[in-house]
Amino acid sequence: MRGAILDGATDSFTDLRGSKIDSTTVLPPKLALIWNVVNTKTDELELRNSDLSLAILTDGYLVGARASGADFSADSLQGARLEGADLTGANLRFADLRGCTIDSKTRLPQKWLKVWQVCNQPVAGQTLTNLDLSNAFLSETDLDGADISGTDFSLSLFFRSSLQKSLLIKTKLQGADLSEVNLTGANLTSANLIQAVLRGADLTGATLRNALISGADFTGAIFSNTTMPDGSIREH
Repeated sequence: MRGAILDGATDSFTDLRGSKIDSTTVLPPKLALIWNVVNTKTDELELRNSDLSLAILTDGYLVGARASGADFSADSLQGARLEGADLTGANLRFADLRGCTIDSKTRLPQKWLKVWQVCNQPVAGQTLTNLDLSNAFLSETDLDGADISGTDFSLSLFFRSSLQKSLLIKTKLQGADLSEVNLTGANLTSANLIQAVLRGADLTGATLRNALISGADFTGAIFSNTTMPDGSIREH
């Protein structure tokens, strides 16, 4: 990229890790910020109110970053270092926080701190009731035996997560992606699954009594001894 002019380049999911630039390289402001995050070890980067959405920030360096009000929506932050970063008021909708590191000085909105804990500090049978965890990236997480009743997970992404024998009573999963999720023995009584995607989900022994399933996509889902919303038992 030395000497390149990328002023009109797309800034969505461009992987700049390991790329080389020099004083003649022209990057749009957003890509320049992303390049700094993933290629330098600069403490206390100034990112307040910056647009860093739709970015690959995997293994990025955000130690001490001043990023209050910044937009990290739909970013990959896997393995990123966030120790001491100020993310007060930051937008982390659909951001992948798996494997990123924080410490006692990291300032995260309470909602996204909870999402980080779910992704990185799984606790068997944990209780996460009546919370707002909507628009969260929770793919490949372990929520076996958890009580997440009444929590709002609208539009959240659970792809390939495990919720075996979990309680999801009156849980809001409207528009959520539950593709290939293990829901064996889960209790989804009165859950809101309107427009949810459950492609390939395993619903063996699950209870969906009184659940709202209008527009839900069950393509390829596994049904065996599954209690349906009307109380009937579905075997296939």
